[in-house]
Amino acid sequence: MTRLRRLAAVPVVFAVAVTTGGRADASAGFVEAEASWRDDVLTVSFREAGLEPGATTTISVMARGTVNAVCKRAGNVVMSVHATGTVKDVSDYTAADNGSVDGVRAVNLTVDLPAAQGLDCTLAAVRSFSVALRDLTTGAATDIHGQDPPGRTPSQGAEQP
Repeated sequence: MTRLRRLAAVPVVFAVAVTTGGRADASAGFVEAEASWRDDVLTVSFREAGLEPGATTTISVMARGTVNAVCKRAGNVVMSVHATGTVKDVSDYTAADNGSVDGVRAVNLTVDLPAAQGLDCTLAAVRSFSVALRDLTTGAATDIHGQDPPGRTPSQGAEQP
């Protein structure tokens, strides 16, 4: 066997030893993760790879939504609001024959703004979110950040741009 072939065989043997090492596998990790927040529903989809086929793993989705809004009249800010909300979901998944887990979680993430009744102003809001995706069994982790336009008028007497 040439030296190059021997060197090429080493990582394959090492990878097999690591991936069959058990549930708290250091090679497990999130290879895909994305999220979107529409109205009051935050949808998180992910794929984790490097798990032992058939192993059960526990994945936590912890999210925080933030709304920053200003109400303007004639170009002047008459009210400024910052509001947040959080949600957590923990679910178990079983790894497929290829050692991966695919998941989609839709959770209710509501951030309420106070009413701007009687202000006769135009409300402009920016909604942003952060998601901490954690495999509580393997220790794999990733974070997702995003921003979506507001999905509904949060208060009476205000218009969205």
